[in-house]
Amino acid sequence: MVDGVAVEERIDVDMSQVSNQWTGLCRHCNNVDFNTYDDAIRLVENLNCDHDDPCKIHLAAEAEAFCIGLIHKTCTIIVPIAVSPTCKKDEFIGQSTHTAHFLLDAINKAWHEFKLDESIGPLVTMVSDGAPQFRKAAGMLLSGKLPKHVCDIYQDSCDLFNLTGNSNGTTMAVDLEHLGKRFRSRLKSLLGIAIGNFTFDKVLLAAYLGMSGVVESAREANRLLNPEDSMDVLEMVRGLQAVAGIGNVPYAAFPAHFCNKVGSRPEYKAVQLLSQVSKLMCILIIGQEGAFDKEEKDHLSIETLLICASKLSHMLFFLFESVGQSLSVRSIIVTGKIRSRTSMLLSQLLRMKELMRCGGSSTQLRDWSNFLAY
Repeated sequence: MVDGVAVEERIDVDMSQVSNQWTGLCRHCNNVDFNTYDDAIRLVENLNCDHDDPCKIHLAAEAEAFCIGLIHKTCTIIVPIAVSPTCKKDEFIGQSTHTAHFLLDAINKAWHEFKLDESIGPLVTMVSDGAPQFRKAAGMLLSGKLPKHVCDIYQDSCDLFNLTGNSNGTTMAVDLEHLGKRFRSRLKSLLGIAIGNFTFDKVLLAAYLGMSGVVESAREANRLLNPEDSMDVLEMVRGLQAVAGIGNVPYAAFPAHFCNKVGSRPEYKAVQLLSQVSKLMCILIIGQEGAFDKEEKDHLSIETLLICASKLSHMLFFLFESVGQSLSVRSIIVTGKIRSRTSMLLSQLLRMKELMRCGGSSTQLRDWSNFLAY
């Protein structure tokens, strides 16, 4: 697993190394030796030089921690094996992805060269917080097909499960809590989230929360969409639940001034889709549906969770394509080795997208909403 950890931006000296080493610098610094006064002068000059100077270095703002998580029925432990300090400023496009790919590839090769897969166990999953450089790096390593015995395990629960991975049985995953936080961050940004011809930002969503009766005041809506602590998982879940709650309110229950507005029904259907996305994300994070009616229910089975994940992924694919984004479906089908039934579904989604562009957006949105409705 890999995650970025915020660190205090400061310099220190590690005197346990020979020679002494500067710490607290980003990985752009290729010489951290500290033995003489000239070494200290060089460090200060490189820190203070212009940003376009090839000698420019920075203080590390984050440490990318690469860890092995050992899962056992009586003991679970996470062991850090590599730390890469970063200033989060790439010198060229894809530099962070290249670094993450290099480290993940080295870890994967060492694990099998030392036969740790036999003495400890296989590397089952490469999981990250969902940051683009980690997802892209893992995707570069896990673009083949899983072995048959691993495929059989997944397909036993969900026939349409994506079987992309490597020949050792490793799959890719992301922390769903981080995806939920990124989803909410986009909602509260000025850009918002585009669905068809409509863009939903925090102002419009706050209005929908009020009209649907999900919240009773503007202050409550602001707390849900823009909490004081953006990393608070509970507040993030509450925000997702609130947006999901909009979809539970029928069109006729909205105020008359909204229903009488021209174009209100297509807008309502679009916000229903947004609510479905939020609902599925929340189910995957908390593992049960009871949060939506304030009653705790039994946790969902692995099969049901996989179905929810499949629904969410297909919805996101459809919505991504519906706003005209560029996505190579051929690369998904060929490189990812997705099964034929899933490939057929992707082809249907592309045909649906073309129909929408020809003026059938309202009908297709309704059909898609009905297809995914519980």
